[in-house]
Amino acid sequence: MDYSVGAVIDTGLVATLVMTLVLYMGIAIMECVLSILPDKPAALERLHGVICPTGYIGITDVTVNGPLPQELQGILAVAGCVADARSLDEYAALISDAGFGVVETTDIRDVLLGTLKDIKGKMMVAEIAIKLGKVSLDPELLPQAKAMLASVQDLVRDGTLSYGMAIAQKPTD
Repeated sequence: MDYSVGAVIDTGLVATLVMTLVLYMGIAIMECVLSILPDKPAALERLHGVICPTGYIGITDVTVNGPLPQELQGILAVAGCVADARSLDEYAALISDAGFGVVETTDIRDVLLGTLKDIKGKMMVAEIAIKLGKVSLDPELLPQAKAMLASVQDLVRDGTLSYGMAIAQKPTD
């Protein structure tokens, strides 16, 4: 098989196929996917099977380093991609167990803080739109969202929540 040309796109239900994969020239990137997959080892093993020898994978995802408060559990944890998120070290171990050689892991918490800052700005715009009568919203919803955002920002600042990047390479067969 010639890995140097073309692209393979393989998609399916998360519950069964457990990944959306784009493979091009021996490189696969998974952004914010691994944390939501129910069978992370199987997904990484499948990825290992389709990457060419010496090919690379890049994974970025939410990381969790400790217990989350009650308000961030349940459906909100699923929606926020933290329900089954792992620490960066645990992600690296899963990647290694799938047969990849981990080249680098990096905590990129600043990326997450930037995203949260953007969300806060959008909430301010929503609040203005509500006050101007341009948007109708349950009056309790925005204060709850603001409180949740503040809680998440605190968790990121104290290191409980973060964002990580792992780069790994498939060894030659």
